[in-house]
Amino acid sequence: MKFIYLIVSVIALVGCGSESPKQIAINNPASLRAMGVSQELDLVLAQATEDGAPILNPSKTCPNEISSNLRGVSVECGAIRVPEDHRAIDKDVLAVGYLKIPKVYDPSKPLLVLEQGGPGGSSMMLAAMYVMTKRDLIKNFNILAIEQRGTPWTYPLAICEDVVDIEIQSYEQSIDAMTAGAAIYAAQENCLKRASAQMDVSKISSYQIAKDIVFAAEALGFNTFNYYGVSYGTVVGQYLIKYSKSHLDNVVLDSPAVVGKLWMNDAIVNMDSLAATKFESYRKKYLSSMTTDEAIDFVKSSAMNFEKNPLKVSVNYGPKKFNIVVDQNFFMSVLFQMLVIYPDDSIAKMLLDAAQTAKNNPDQAKLIFGFLLPQIQLVGQSITSIMYQSIICREFSFAGLDTEAAVKNWVFMPKLLGESVKDEYAAGMNVCTLNIAKSDEDVILSAPIQTDKSILVVGGELDHVTNPKYVSEVAVDMPNAHMSVFEDASHGVFVSQPCISESISNYLLSSNGAYTNECL
Repeated sequence: MKFIYLIVSVIALVGCGSESPKQIAINNPASLRAMGVSQELDLVLAQATEDGAPILNPSKTCPNEISSNLRGVSVECGAIRVPEDHRAIDKDVLAVGYLKIPKVYDPSKPLLVLEQGGPGGSSMMLAAMYVMTKRDLIKNFNILAIEQRGTPWTYPLAICEDVVDIEIQSYEQSIDAMTAGAAIYAAQENCLKRASAQMDVSKISSYQIAKDIVFAAEALGFNTFNYYGVSYGTVVGQYLIKYSKSHLDNVVLDSPAVVGKLWMNDAIVNMDSLAATKFESYRKKYLSSMTTDEAIDFVKSSAMNFEKNPLKVSVNYGPKKFNIVVDQNFFMSVLFQMLVIYPDDSIAKMLLDAAQTAKNNPDQAKLIFGFLLPQIQLVGQSITSIMYQSIICREFSFAGLDTEAAVKNWVFMPKLLGESVKDEYAAGMNVCTLNIAKSDEDVILSAPIQTDKSILVVGGELDHVTNPKYVSEVAVDMPNAHMSVFEDASHGVFVSQPCISESISNYLLSSNGAYTNECL
């Protein structure tokens, strides 16, 4: 069922058994290349690891994915040469991408480091998005974003873009989900071998990523900095608090994960209730004359419009262009994903509007999907699989993942997608498939961090990944922590409401770590 392939790719990685895959067309199976058009940055990343290269290596331009969001803003992208192991700085080196805003820092303003989630999210993209949506940030701060090692804008690369070609074929329905899963597994194994020949993959760890940030800040002339981490970025923040406390000014942990704790079971349980809550909100607003069960039947009947006449919707992924087949199963799986991820029901309404017009006005439905699908980021979820598994499978207790127990009490999702979805989902959650060495075990945290610093820990009640109860769990040994859980916010609260971003910005600017919740 397409549902399994889509949802698992969002929350984790698709794993599979040992069944031999059918023939898969992979455009460039030997490639380990950066995502999208970013040749200038790719070049300086490679040059930064050469003998005699300077620590800072500016690029002539930023990648298109960055610059398109920051038109009219002074920025600089480049590569920073970092030790592969910060405990052995005279040995091998790596290069990680950086984004500076503005290009020339204002010495009168503090430095704010922004760190993305994932693991494997792009911190440069996060910084570009935050600055694009809240320009006040660059009025008050110098901004720095450092890529997590092992992700596309780093060198040597530890990514697997081969997977994208397989994912594309799955969405074009030229291969089925089981075949795609087997092919992805084989591609990841091959990518791990290639990456391991160029770097010590075990050094892709939260400790080393945290130390990369400190190293970069010092290289840019800052001995201390403010830190804002989202999701997995809160784990990196906890490593900074543990090992680099003297470098930190104010710290925000947004949508936190508890270090060393397996949060996936909570996330899986939570998915069903979140989707039910948001569906009910949609029903009351747009289908108020129907009961919940009647509204579910209405949605299913709308999806039937794609059964006999699936749509082919053109989507671009970097230089690649492909046609996603929107059939009944695909529509229902995307609808569920949007109910889980988005805090409001606007996307669900657009999807249902498209379904209701698909039969009589397919061109209108294509326009709606053509707008929505690129934003969903259907492909590329597994592109950082080596980096993801290096951290998730070594630093978190994923051996204790019990999906059968987690899905046992699902109520809404079986109504929407059928009872078999429980077994299908549990079978698809084999996350840790790569055999990565564990040489960084001595710096892997296993308990909440203890600190007397003033830390701000925030979350959203509608969070679909890290449970809002983790806000208090993370801060349990932080006596001076401020905590806020916002009612109408989802995962990553900063840009969800003006009052939230205002209160967080004021905290970051405070000289004594004072915090006032502007949303009360």
